[in-house]
Amino acid sequence: MPRLRDPEARAVERRAQILSEAVKVFGEKGFHGANIADIAKRTGLGHGTFYRYFKNKLDIFDAVIGTITSAIAAMVVDEGANESNTLDEYRSQLDRIGRKFLTIFEEHEALARLVFHEGLTVDPKLTRKVRDAMELFAELTRAYLENGKRKGFLREDLDTEITARAINAIIFESIEQVSGSKSPAVVGERWRKAVIRLMLDGIRSESSLPKKK
Repeated sequence: MPRLRDPEARAVERRAQILSEAVKVFGEKGFHGANIADIAKRTGLGHGTFYRYFKNKLDIFDAVIGTITSAIAAMVVDEGANESNTLDEYRSQLDRIGRKFLTIFEEHEALARLVFHEGLTVDPKLTRKVRDAMELFAELTRAYLENGKRKGFLREDLDTEITARAINAIIFESIEQVSGSKSPAVVGERWRKAVIRLMLDGIRSESSLPKKK
Protein backbone atom coordinates (compact mmCIF):
# COMPACT_ATOMS: atom_id res chain seq x y z
CA MET A 1 0.00 0.00 0.00
CA PRO A 2 1.56 3.35 -1.06
CA ARG A 3 2.42 5.78 1.71
CA LEU A 4 0.43 8.99 1.81
CA ARG A 5 2.46 12.17 1.57
CA ASP A 6 2.78 14.33 4.64
CA PRO A 7 -0.10 16.88 4.75
CA GLU A 8 2.37 19.72 5.26
CA ALA A 9 4.36 18.66 2.20
CA ARG A 10 1.18 18.49 0.13
CA ALA A 11 0.20 21.97 1.31
CA VAL A 12 3.61 23.38 0.31
CA GLU A 13 3.33 21.72 -3.09
CA ARG A 14 -0.19 22.99 -3.64
CA ARG A 15 0.76 26.53 -2.63
CA ALA A 16 3.70 26.46 -5.06
CA GLN A 17 1.37 25.24 -7.81
CA ILE A 18 -1.04 28.11 -7.15
CA LEU A 19 1.78 30.66 -7.21
CA SER A 20 3.12 29.26 -10.48
CA GLU A 21 -0.25 29.58 -12.19
CA ALA A 22 -0.92 32.97 -10.58
CA VAL A 23 2.25 34.37 -12.20
CA LYS A 24 0.86 33.35 -15.60
CA VAL A 25 -2.60 34.77 -14.96
CA PHE A 26 -1.31 38.08 -13.58
CA GLY A 27 1.18 38.22 -16.44
CA GLU A 28 -1.54 37.80 -19.04
CA LYS A 29 -4.27 39.96 -17.50
CA GLY A 30 -2.54 42.22 -14.98
CA PHE A 31 -3.56 42.49 -11.36
CA HIS A 32 -6.80 44.38 -11.98
CA GLY A 33 -7.88 42.23 -14.92
CA ALA A 34 -7.26 38.90 -13.19
CA ASN A 35 -9.52 37.29 -10.61
CA ILE A 36 -9.50 34.34 -8.25
CA ALA A 37 -11.64 32.28 -10.63
CA ASP A 38 -8.97 32.56 -13.35
CA ILE A 39 -6.28 31.22 -11.04
CA ALA A 40 -8.49 28.54 -9.50
CA LYS A 41 -9.45 27.30 -12.96
CA ARG A 42 -5.78 26.96 -13.97
CA THR A 43 -5.03 24.88 -10.88
CA GLY A 44 -8.23 22.84 -10.96
CA LEU A 45 -9.19 24.02 -7.48
CA GLY A 46 -12.54 25.16 -6.17
CA HIS A 47 -12.84 28.56 -4.52
CA GLY A 48 -13.16 26.99 -1.09
CA THR A 49 -9.91 25.09 -1.47
CA PHE A 50 -8.14 28.14 -2.87
CA TYR A 51 -9.00 30.23 0.19
CA ARG A 52 -7.27 27.71 2.43
CA TYR A 53 -3.98 29.01 1.02
CA PHE A 54 -4.61 32.70 0.27
CA LYS A 55 -7.03 35.23 1.74
CA ASN A 56 -7.76 37.14 -1.46
CA LYS A 57 -6.29 38.30 -4.77
CA LEU A 58 -3.99 40.87 -3.17
CA ASP A 59 -2.66 38.21 -0.78
CA ILE A 60 -1.62 35.94 -3.64
CA PHE A 61 -0.20 38.84 -5.66
CA ASP A 62 1.84 39.84 -2.62
CA ALA A 63 3.15 36.25 -2.41
CA VAL A 64 4.04 36.27 -6.12
CA ILE A 65 6.06 39.50 -5.77
CA GLY A 66 7.73 38.20 -2.62
CA THR A 67 8.72 34.96 -4.34
CA ILE A 68 10.31 36.79 -7.27
CA THR A 69 12.25 39.34 -5.20
CA SER A 70 13.44 36.67 -2.75
CA ALA A 71 14.72 34.50 -5.61
CA ILE A 72 16.72 37.41 -7.02
CA ALA A 73 18.18 38.34 -3.64
CA ALA A 74 19.14 34.73 -2.92
CA MET A 75 20.90 34.47 -6.27
CA VAL A 76 23.07 37.52 -5.52
CA VAL A 77 23.80 36.46 -1.94
CA ASP A 78 24.76 32.92 -2.97
CA GLU A 79 27.50 34.25 -5.23
CA GLY A 80 29.34 35.87 -2.30
CA ALA A 81 30.33 39.54 -2.29
CA ASN A 82 33.86 38.89 -0.96
CA GLU A 83 34.90 35.97 -3.16
CA SER A 84 36.70 37.91 -5.90
CA ASN A 85 40.36 38.76 -5.31
CA THR A 86 41.32 40.11 -8.74
CA LEU A 87 39.66 42.17 -11.43
CA ASP A 88 39.42 39.12 -13.71
CA GLU A 89 37.69 37.14 -10.96
CA TYR A 90 35.38 40.07 -10.37
CA ARG A 91 34.52 40.29 -14.06
CA SER A 92 33.74 36.56 -14.13
CA GLN A 93 31.56 36.90 -11.05
CA LEU A 94 29.60 39.77 -12.58
CA ASP A 95 29.21 37.73 -15.74
CA ARG A 96 27.72 34.80 -13.81
CA ILE A 97 25.34 37.02 -11.86
CA GLY A 98 24.26 38.84 -15.02
CA ARG A 99 23.49 35.60 -16.83
CA LYS A 100 21.45 34.21 -13.93
CA PHE A 101 19.66 37.50 -13.35
CA LEU A 102 18.55 38.04 -16.94
CA THR A 103 17.62 34.38 -17.41
CA ILE A 104 14.89 34.77 -14.79
CA PHE A 105 13.23 37.48 -16.86
CA GLU A 106 13.99 35.92 -20.25
CA GLU A 107 12.02 32.83 -19.27
CA HIS A 108 9.10 34.74 -17.73
CA GLU A 109 8.63 37.97 -19.62
CA ALA A 110 5.70 39.08 -17.45
CA LEU A 111 7.80 39.17 -14.28
CA ALA A 112 9.35 42.56 -14.97
CA ARG A 113 5.96 44.20 -15.37
CA LEU A 114 4.63 42.51 -12.24
CA VAL A 115 7.56 43.63 -10.07
CA PHE A 116 8.54 47.04 -11.45
CA HIS A 117 5.15 48.34 -12.53
CA GLU A 118 2.16 46.73 -10.85
CA GLY A 119 4.17 45.89 -7.75
CA LEU A 120 4.69 49.64 -7.25
CA THR A 121 1.09 50.73 -7.87
CA VAL A 122 -1.38 48.11 -6.65
CA ASP A 123 -1.16 48.61 -2.87
CA PRO A 124 0.87 50.88 -0.55
CA LYS A 125 2.14 47.99 1.58
CA LEU A 126 3.18 46.09 -1.52
CA THR A 127 4.89 49.20 -2.87
CA ARG A 128 6.89 49.38 0.36
CA LYS A 129 7.87 45.73 -0.02
CA VAL A 130 9.19 46.30 -3.55
CA ARG A 131 11.01 49.48 -2.45
CA ASP A 132 12.57 47.56 0.43
CA ALA A 133 13.70 44.87 -2.00
CA MET A 134 15.32 47.53 -4.18
CA GLU A 135 17.12 48.89 -1.11
CA LEU A 136 18.37 45.38 -0.35
CA PHE A 137 19.65 44.99 -3.92
CA ALA A 138 21.47 48.32 -3.59
CA GLU A 139 23.15 47.18 -0.37
CA LEU A 140 24.16 43.87 -1.97
CA THR A 141 25.62 45.66 -4.99
CA ARG A 142 27.47 48.04 -2.69
CA ALA A 143 29.01 45.07 -0.85
CA TYR A 144 30.53 43.86 -4.14
CA LEU A 145 31.94 47.32 -4.83
CA GLU A 146 33.37 47.64 -1.32
CA ASN A 147 35.14 44.31 -1.80
CA GLY A 148 36.74 45.66 -4.97
CA LYS A 149 37.96 48.77 -3.14
CA ARG A 150 39.41 46.78 -0.24
CA LYS A 151 41.30 44.45 -2.55
CA GLY A 152 42.56 47.18 -4.79
CA PHE A 153 41.03 46.34 -8.15
CA LEU A 154 38.45 49.14 -8.00
CA ARG A 155 39.42 52.78 -7.55
CA GLU A 156 39.86 54.04 -3.99
CA ASP A 157 37.70 57.14 -4.43
CA LEU A 158 34.67 55.18 -5.69
CA ASP A 159 31.41 56.33 -4.07
CA THR A 160 30.00 52.86 -3.55
CA GLU A 161 26.58 53.98 -2.32
CA ILE A 162 25.76 56.12 -5.38
CA THR A 163 27.53 53.80 -7.81
CA ALA A 164 25.55 50.80 -6.52
CA ARG A 165 22.28 52.64 -7.14
CA ALA A 166 23.40 53.75 -10.60
CA ILE A 167 24.35 50.18 -11.51
CA ASN A 168 21.02 48.87 -10.27
CA ALA A 169 19.15 51.50 -12.28
CA ILE A 170 20.93 50.23 -15.40
CA ILE A 171 20.14 46.63 -14.47
CA PHE A 172 16.45 47.41 -13.95
CA GLU A 173 16.34 49.10 -17.36
CA SER A 174 17.98 46.04 -18.92
CA ILE A 175 15.22 43.89 -17.42
CA GLU A 176 12.61 46.15 -19.01
CA GLN A 177 14.27 45.84 -22.40
CA VAL A 178 14.80 42.08 -22.19
CA SER A 179 11.29 41.27 -20.99
CA GLY A 180 9.69 43.31 -23.77
CA SER A 181 11.90 41.99 -26.56
CA LYS A 182 11.00 39.48 -29.26
CA SER A 183 14.50 38.01 -28.85
CA PRO A 184 15.10 38.20 -25.08
CA ALA A 185 18.19 35.95 -25.08
CA VAL A 186 19.93 38.06 -27.73
CA VAL A 187 18.99 41.38 -26.15
CA GLY A 188 19.92 40.07 -22.70
CA GLU A 189 23.39 39.09 -23.89
CA ARG A 190 23.97 42.55 -25.36
CA TRP A 191 22.88 44.24 -22.14
CA ARG A 192 24.97 41.92 -19.97
CA LYS A 193 28.15 42.64 -21.94
CA ALA A 194 27.47 46.39 -22.13
CA VAL A 195 26.76 46.77 -18.41
CA ILE A 196 29.88 44.86 -17.34
CA ARG A 197 32.05 46.81 -19.75
CA LEU A 198 30.59 50.11 -18.58
CA MET A 199 31.18 49.14 -14.93
CA LEU A 200 34.74 47.91 -15.28
CA ASP A 201 36.23 49.53 -18.37
CA GLY A 202 34.34 52.79 -18.62
CA ILE A 203 33.45 54.27 -22.00
CA ARG A 204 36.73 56.00 -22.90
CA SER A 205 38.82 54.61 -25.74
CA GLU A 206 42.31 53.41 -24.90
CA SER A 207 43.76 56.24 -26.99
CA SER A 208 42.25 58.78 -24.61
CA LEU A 209 44.02 57.35 -21.57
CA PRO A 210 47.20 59.05 -20.30
CA LYS A 211 50.34 57.75 -21.98
CA LYS A 212 52.60 55.68 -19.80
CA LYS A 213 56.05 57.20 -19.28
